[in-house]
Amino acid sequence: TFCLAILDIDFFKRVNDNYGHSAGDKALQLVAGIVADRIREADGIYRVGGEEFALLLPATGPAEARTVLESLRLAVQDSGFHYQNQPVDITLSAGMTAVQPGDTGVLLFDRADDALYRAKKGGRNRVESD
Repeated sequence: TFCLAILDIDFFKRVNDNYGHSAGDKALQLVAGIVADRIREADGIYRVGGEEFALLLPATGPAEARTVLESLRLAVQDSGFHYQNQPVDITLSAGMTAVQPGDTGVLLFDRADDALYRAKKGGRNRVESD
């Protein structure tokens, strides 16, 4: 079994608009570093869009994946990110799904992406699953 999660930095456009693209670049590096430091060697993190990442968690069931994602979410929230001596709130929303018989890559990604949109509609800085 394995799980796929889609992670998105909440209100990333505001970071770029309020602090500039250098701040956005630093925020991306921060989040990528937090995730990379906290996942297993067998896991994979991939940037799939501007502020969006796909996280592949092999040999991981839904309960364990949720625990990992909540840990990542809290680590980003508590990172204490500053840009030019100004605190900048950075949070993460995530949608996750487990592989099911007959899945294609597209179906798997779409379910995780739908869960991500529910996390964002539900208030952001949260994890949702299919």
